Amino acid sequence: MVINRFCGQNDCIDGKAPRGRLVLDSDGNLFGATTLGGQLQDGTAFRLGRGGFEVLYSFDARFNEGGFPLDGVVMDASGNLLGTLGGGPHNAGVVFELTP
Repeated sequence: MVINRFCGQNDCIDGKAPRGRLVLDSDGNLFGATTLGGQLQDGTAFRLGRGGFEVLYSFDARFNEGGFPLDGVVMDASGNLLGTLGGGPHNAGVVFELTP
């Protein structure tokens, strides 16, 4: 059974090319990351739950933030999502944290 289909076009706001593992929270939501897509096409972090698919964050590689997630996400004990990105201030990578 397919739960979600990602966009196959070049300008996918919802994300494209999911990467790494998915994380499941206690409410049954799945969290993950896409390498491409989003508002600036630099990748996204997303939630897939009973309410459907939601982009939590669109990464922006232009301003030293980093982009193009290198793997999926992990969840800490507080429910925050953590992962890694390419780019950053020295083009050496970034660790990010998001609070869904």
